[in-house]
Amino acid sequence: MLRSLYSGISGLKNHQARMDVVGNNISNVNTTGYKSGRVNFQDSLSQYYSNNPAIGQNQIGTGMKVASINNNFTQGPMQNTGRTLDLAIQGDAFFGVANESGAGDPDYYTRDGVFFLSPNGANGYYIVNSDGKYLTGVDGGPITITASSGSVDITTLSISETGEIAGKDSEGNALTVSQPIALYSFKNPEGLKKMGGNLYQATDTSGDSNPVDLTDADYKGTNSIASGYLEMSNVDLSQEMVDMMVTQRGFQANARTITVSDTLLEELVNLKR
Repeated sequence: MLRSLYSGISGLKNHQARMDVVGNNISNVNTTGYKSGRVNFQDSLSQYYSNNPAIGQNQIGTGMKVASINNNFTQGPMQNTGRTLDLAIQGDAFFGVANESGAGDPDYYTRDGVFFLSPNGANGYYIVNSDGKYLTGVDGGPITITASSGSVDITTLSISETGEIAGKDSEGNALTVSQPIALYSFKNPEGLKKMGGNLYQATDTSGDSNPVDLTDADYKGTNSIASGYLEMSNVDLSQEMVDMMVTQRGFQANARTITVSDTLLEELVNLKR
């Protein structure tokens, strides 16, 4: 069979993978904290054809393959919401969220800063995300906010750029906060594993998370938290549209390669007639 037939098949299959990634990027153009993906292609094995004394070996390629699908972790644009518990990170760090209310390292990491207060006993609160996972602090474990008594509500709340939380209850008493918000950095964030729900997990490729205590002078300026803002998706819609058109043309060209290869095979079969 013709090599070009199988080269065209590899092109169809892998351009479809690229189209899947482009389509996913476009569908998440308005997803808070979403980081766009990109497909990188690579040629496949080249087969020895003949030896040319002047230039060396002559080789014929056998198609292409997907080399990697990586995430683009560049900063997304900020949207002003005016809501205190909408938090955006300026920098390359992540929020940590945990499944359980006990102490320990975060189970997941996220750039999605939509958080809520969740009651914790008579007069305490946790900060949780949309799925009820607990936002973690610099001392490990979830952050707790406590009012002066169970019969009062939190009336004011503020979060500084270093993650320190302050506020008052309806009786005018200052809130008791267990710890500031922690951020986490990675040596290789592109190695993080997407878990859905705007969440990532650490892998051997990403390395372990490194806690960033923004109240520590050594970390000031590397990252900061913006209360009242959300980081939007970093998908560049115009670029995705161009990538979609290029991918479509690549798919069409490979389909044409298969059609022409089939025509050549038809001519060979017709030689018997």
